[in-house]
Amino acid sequence: MDEVKVWDYVIKWGIAQNPSLPSDLDQWSDEHFLTLKNSLQNCLPLIRYFQTSNDDVCDKVRPYQKILDPILWNDIMLKLVAINKAITITSHVLPPRTNLPTTLPSRDSITDNYASEIGIIDPTIANEVMPDLGYEIEDFQYYTWRITCWSGLEKRITSPEFEAGGWNWRVLFYPFGINNSDTVSIYLGSDPKRAPAGWYSCVQFALLLWNPEDPTSYVSRTAHHRFTAKEPYLGFPRFYDLRKLFVPSENHTRPLIENDACNITAFVRIIKDPTGVLWHYFINKEIKAHERYLYLPTKIVTPEIFARHQGFDLANFNNQQYPLSDVPQFMVLKSETYGNFKDLAVKHLGYPAEQIRFWIFCNRQNRTVRPDTPIMDNFFGMTMGEINKKTVPTPSELKLFLEVAKPINGKVWFPRVDTDSPYMLVFIKYFNPDTQSLEGLCHLYIRKFDKVADIIPILCEKKDFPPHTPLKIYEEIKPYMIEEMKPNLTFQKSEIQNGDIICFQKALTEEEIQGHTTAGRIYNIPAFYDSLYMKIIVHFKPRYKDIEPNPEFELVLNRKYTYDDIAKRVAVHLSTDPFKLQFTTVNPTTDKHIVIKRTTTQIFSEMIYAPYLCPYLLYYETVNINNVELKD
Repeated sequence: MDEVKVWDYVIKWGIAQNPSLPSDLDQWSDEHFLTLKNSLQNCLPLIRYFQTSNDDVCDKVRPYQKILDPILWNDIMLKLVAINKAITITSHVLPPRTNLPTTLPSRDSITDNYASEIGIIDPTIANEVMPDLGYEIEDFQYYTWRITCWSGLEKRITSPEFEAGGWNWRVLFYPFGINNSDTVSIYLGSDPKRAPAGWYSCVQFALLLWNPEDPTSYVSRTAHHRFTAKEPYLGFPRFYDLRKLFVPSENHTRPLIENDACNITAFVRIIKDPTGVLWHYFINKEIKAHERYLYLPTKIVTPEIFARHQGFDLANFNNQQYPLSDVPQFMVLKSETYGNFKDLAVKHLGYPAEQIRFWIFCNRQNRTVRPDTPIMDNFFGMTMGEINKKTVPTPSELKLFLEVAKPINGKVWFPRVDTDSPYMLVFIKYFNPDTQSLEGLCHLYIRKFDKVADIIPILCEKKDFPPHTPLKIYEEIKPYMIEEMKPNLTFQKSEIQNGDIICFQKALTEEEIQGHTTAGRIYNIPAFYDSLYMKIIVHFKPRYKDIEPNPEFELVLNRKYTYDDIAKRVAVHLSTDPFKLQFTTVNPTTDKHIVIKRTTTQIFSEMIYAPYLCPYLLYYETVNINNVELKD
């Protein structure tokens, strides 16, 4: 595929994500270009700009030059004018794409190299990527799905069906993710419409995305699940970082996607279930109303969930004002002992029992939710209900963090964290201004009387920075309180305790700050947290359902939006006139509808009241008179 076609697909996709952009490019403002740039920030680095012809640069790329990094655009222009001269390119641009051979060799002359090009993956890899769960395997099948024309893929595609265990299965693929355009999402699923009453299948599976030209370059994820008609799909919403697919990474010499193609393989083990209740324990199964009191809803945050979280705390459990985290909820019998619970958790989560320790989350007075107390081995004989009552003030559900310890010299050690211990457990986040993202990097044990500066070499090592790279270190106290930490103070004087979150970034030069500012990027941690706090989910409902058969929907808005800002975005969603939209809120005490008057100064956070953890709700209606005239 010509590189300019890739560019066209990327631009069209970006514009489709922002329907409010003017159709006439001449009417675009700097804000419009910035909107498009933010949508395409993970796609633009994947384009081979220097493999685009001069004519295409002028005709196709130049009109959108404002979405490119100024240094990159300067390099493109140098390449354009210096046709026969050697020039120094300072921008990081991927190498030229390679082309697959147009014909295959004869069957009897296939060498190892040709086999690699055809794309054959060894099914024995299943034993490497899927742990032995100790159950009898009823059937094992694998299926490979070839993905071509990556740059032209739709938002969701589905593989042909394949059979395993006497049932048909398929792979669901989201090239640009379900809720996050930074990652690809892949799921394994069955067809619930064909399932007879009571159907289920206990399945351990692995999904691999790999390079058809080099089957050794692959990435895999594995899980197991009791598939039912009500829960026919399971997979990975954040299967892999989209940006890493097109460049060699993780000890691979070649990228996972080359020549606009990749393969996805599903390894499927059907597990025998002689008791009929295998993995019932770890699913959010339907429980009869009169039995619900016997169960304890239990949520487990793993290190992987923390690593992917783009928000406050370690995960968002139930604050519907922000995107909820993909934290699994398990229904656990309150009478089950902690020892049995941990044994079953080990099998389900795939970690060695000796390497895990659970921490109980607590709700702090400042409305943050942090791990506070580890569950010690002397709790093994206690029931889950007893532990919950003893450790949680309002024991309606149990939230746990799964700490995973890496062996040191073949031994696993969990530090003591009681009042007499010098150690505390803290969580580390890293802010990257280039990608405008937070990364849940790790957890660390620190000593109370160490200075904040003492962890700088450790943080640098975690990100492969030189040991004495200047860093800016902050504490995430609560959503609107992000405070810089003083390197010369001890952690105790900094009032750090178990479960606190420390966030860091590189200290930037004035030139780097200017570069981020010019590109419209946030360059420091407090401002980025502020942007997270300002983004909220608002649920819209038609005020009169019987009169106006309009849909309910959700939009991500900003707390600082004015009435007109909100109206414009709702109008785009409904394809209507923004000046004829009237919004109404509801008093949570009296349930009385209150019409919001249009002003040009009042911001959204001043217009509406939302109870803690509940979603913001607005009712809308279309009126016959222009609301500007109505005000007059």
